[in-house]
Amino acid sequence: ILLAKSDVAGWGAFLKVRELGQ
Repeated sequence: ILLAKSDVAGWGAFLKVRELGQ
């Protein structure tokens, strides 16, 4: 899968939020 830079940034933010939510 190829992701645009914006998609990668969004995914990184999603993972960060998930970590903080735990």
